[in-house]
Amino acid sequence: MSADPGVTAPPDSAGARAVLGRAVLGRGLALVPVPGGQPAVDLAWGAGGPRLVEGPDNLAQDLAVALLTPVGSDPFDVGFGFDGLRVLALALGPLLRDQLLRVAVVRTLLADARVVDVVDVTLEPLDASRRQVVRATVRTVLGTDVPMTLGEVDLG
Repeated sequence: MSADPGVTAPPDSAGARAVLGRAVLGRGLALVPVPGGQPAVDLAWGAGGPRLVEGPDNLAQDLAVALLTPVGSDPFDVGFGFDGLRVLALALGPLLRDQLLRVAVVRTLLADARVVDVVDVTLEPLDASRRQVVRATVRTVLGTDVPMTLGEVDLG
């Protein structure tokens, strides 16, 4: 509480943080992966209709969609998307390829106005194949760190 009786400090409760997270990080329709091995998503449905995501979960979902979208393929925003496919088409050694993929992921994540910093990006081998899982932690405009699994990359 402020010393001035007409001014109150913002509430520091979980409910207030959730409302602020929704307002700043947004809300949207929940998406689920489509089975079959292809990187595709569909709407998630619940008992009352489409499910919603909000706050950090919405941000993580939006960033995952950005990484699934080839740059230039959205006619309404040709700068939106992931430019990592260009890296995969180059004849590079595994270390340089992984570093350039990380740079492409960071560039895509920082393009979102809700992200002020990328704290970490890792490419983790999924199995004996050449597929890797992309994980990242971003710092939001709210100052919170949001860890997320963004999807898989097939290096083959």
